Amino acid sequence: MKTIIVNKSLRIFPNYSEFSKIYDTIMGDRSGMANIVLHLVEKIFKKYNKIEMLDLACGTGEIHNFFDKRFKITGIDISEDMLRVARIKHPENKYIKSDVRRFTSEKAYDLITFNYDSINHLLQIEEWISMFETSYKNLKKGCIYF
Repeated sequence: MKTIIVNKSLRIFPNYSEFSKIYDTIMGDRSGMANIVLHLVEKIFKKYNKIEMLDLACGTGEIHNFFDKRFKITGIDISEDMLRVARIKHPENKYIKSDVRRFTSEKAYDLITFNYDSINHLLQIEEWISMFETSYKNLKKGCIYF
């Protein structure tokens, strides 16, 4: 996969425009991860009628198929092509093009997820730290980062 280096800390994989078209087929069944998240939610958020969820590196939003109407989902991804697919599949959700290492939000979330192998796109420990710090700032006190 050819990588374009924009600066030392930002790499863009240009073939996501092509990959976004077959991503869901390649990635396969997502129910396992969804069931883990749902199990945690049932234990911790029993009394919640609405759960504000932020999904980092959401890709095509395929995992969002498994979440019911209690979830108000915002997805963040750096690939506009992946987000385009997510918006078609889930027009009720909000999708934002942003970098998981330095996104900003005017509100805090009950649940922040960073699923599958998305963290592997962060190649330096400093990038991990930045992503965790940014996530922490956007997480409601006493809520879940998963």
